[in-house]
Amino acid sequence: MAVPFSNTTLRVPHGFPNLLEGFAREVLRHQPKDIYGFGAKYFEELLLKREETGAKDLAQIGAKLDDWYYNSKGYCTGTCSINSAEHQEAAVRIQAEYRRHLATQETEHIRKTNAATRIQSNFRGYKDRKLVKNMKENQRNRGQSDGQLDKEDEVNLEEVKFIDQTTVSSEYSIPLDNQVSDEKN
Repeated sequence: MAVPFSNTTLRVPHGFPNLLEGFAREVLRHQPKDIYGFGAKYFEELLLKREETGAKDLAQIGAKLDDWYYNSKGYCTGTCSINSAEHQEAAVRIQAEYRRHLATQETEHIRKTNAATRIQSNFRGYKDRKLVKNMKENQRNRGQSDGQLDKEDEVNLEEVKFIDQTTVSSEYSIPLDNQVSDEKN
């Protein structure tokens, strides 16, 4: 507790917080109209009870418990013996399971990447075959010979070369909108 505008700090005596806590509990339980009178009667009964039974003061017991709790070295440092064989064996099992989990994730990622590559290459092959088929149909419809290409077919061949040169993304990419729109034509 600090006094306003002072560098002095006051210490609360041991057991006093426990004593006040008990008093506050009884005040809330009984809801007396005269708190001062109730307090005097409460503390007198507490003294009489202590003298009659010879029991130790509850405030002192509470203070000792608080002191023991906050100043005990067992409570201050969390010590745990992890040198036992059971703990070592459990740690090895946990590590092995975690490594197995990581390996499973890695193989699953590789499997998905390979599947995405296969799907993309099949789609590109399908698109190329469809483009070549359309080019041949255009040649037949126009009555041109096999050796001659018109400008539209040359542009289509350039698109095929561009598609073949693209690399497969490792993030399972799908065809772009312009590639899908070419498929519809």
